[in-house]
Amino acid sequence: MKIDDININAYGKLEDKKIELKDGINLIRGENESGKSTLLNYIISSFFGLSKLKENKEISDYEKYKPWSGKEFSGSISYELDNGEKYEVFRKFDNKNAIIYNSNKEDISKNFEISKKDGNRFFTDQTGLNKEMYISSIISTQGEVRLDQNSQNSIVQKISNIAGTGDDSISYEKVMKKLKEKLNEEVGSSRTKDKPINRLTDEEYQLKDKLSEIRPYEDKKYTIDSYIESADEEIKEYEDKVQLLDEIDEVSKLDKTLLKEKEENSNKISEMTKSRDDLLNRTKAIE
Repeated sequence: MKIDDININAYGKLEDKKIELKDGINLIRGENESGKSTLLNYIISSFFGLSKLKENKEISDYEKYKPWSGKEFSGSISYELDNGEKYEVFRKFDNKNAIIYNSNKEDISKNFEISKKDGNRFFTDQTGLNKEMYISSIISTQGEVRLDQNSQNSIVQKISNIAGTGDDSISYEKVMKKLKEKLNEEVGSSRTKDKPINRLTDEEYQLKDKLSEIRPYEDKKYTIDSYIESADEEIKEYEDKVQLLDEIDEVSKLDKTLLKEKEENSNKISEMTKSRDDLLNRTKAIE
């Protein structure tokens, strides 16, 4: 496996960095505290994720490398496996899962195992190396190679397989065969009957049939809902008209009342005028 190029948007003190690597030995040099160790950690974090746990440290690696500038905490690495297949991993370190692209730039992230703790384990699936083995065998800091017992056993097994057969996966193939047999026995396959996977498959088909039955009713419900909505709009229009007619009727009633009052007042004016005229005539007769 080899790394072709590294692109860093922001990771620790490193920002807007693009590094292209060639076949053979590539030398990256710099002063102390210039970011060489940060670059190594970036590679590890891109392949295996960045922990937000302190893990007996003063601060977590996530807090340690999160950029202060506010730039996107992300980057990508293009790499090639020993079989010639090329991939690119893009990771936003705020998220647990990375995005993996194949050589056609297709997102194949879902093709790999997802761990609740570690997220997408694409690199382990592709290379057979977990984080501890990768750090112990591939990455060395200050000339130090750290091997815990589990890593030693895994590496020694691979070396012995290669030395004996030229294939580093022979013992794993035996394990995988046993696992597949156990899986077939406990879970089942498309060729078995009455196993958990067969019952789940039957339930899936039944649910699909029920869904097919329900879908026509969903269309009818949509049509009915449309009718109801139109009816509600018409009812609202009629309610507005009724309210307006009520207001007009009230005004009409008021007009009739005023007209009657006007008529009564006119009659009173006539009576009072007549009385006044009578009084004036009597007064003139006395004189």
